[in-house]
Amino acid sequence: AVTQNSITSIPNAATTPAWLGADLYHVQLNSTTVSGFVKGVVTNASNQPINGIIVQGGGASKTTGSNGVYFMPVSAGVVSIVANPNNTNPSYVQDIKTPTISAGAVTIQDFPLGLGGRLTGYVTTGTTPLASQPVTANIGGSQAGAATTDAGGNFTIRNLSTGTYTVSPVLESGQDASPNTIDKELTSAGSSVFVGTFTIAGAFG
Repeated sequence: AVTQNSITSIPNAATTPAWLGADLYHVQLNSTTVSGFVKGVVTNASNQPINGIIVQGGGASKTTGSNGVYFMPVSAGVVSIVANPNNTNPSYVQDIKTPTISAGAVTIQDFPLGLGGRLTGYVTTGTTPLASQPVTANIGGSQAGAATTDAGGNFTIRNLSTGTYTVSPVLESGQDASPNTIDKELTSAGSSVFVGTFTIAGAFG
């Protein structure tokens, strides 16, 4: 029962289960935590919060709200935190941070996500699809992404910002590709652009 204009402690001797100590409404905590918390805001290039972005780390998974905020418990130490894993939202790139989490404390880790898209294509021997063929996408002389063809000879290079990429298969000694490279532009966020078909000859063994 709750009495008007008085303080009622819960639990107490009248609750089920009853509090162990009569007239003692506090407890001393003597265990040590081995985990911490990570919190942050996921924003776009205009510094606006992004709703519905998955953030994963240390076995936990959270989704940002309308304010772009996520909050989750993780183990103490260096933890890999992934925002938008595997481009779950194809309009943005994936980002990975490795903050050091202190036990019992809240660590702030924000994520500014750039706009992103994907390049797809097909690799064949000329008669059959070529599986397990590595393909790279380069921009400005640096590799920006890579993929390996599936059993059907198809590849998808994800997590790419907008721009013009040079796509090429990674050849072994004795192999040749036609064409050797294909230039393709990603013009908008979340787009999926088909690069074309590479035909690989030689060194199949």
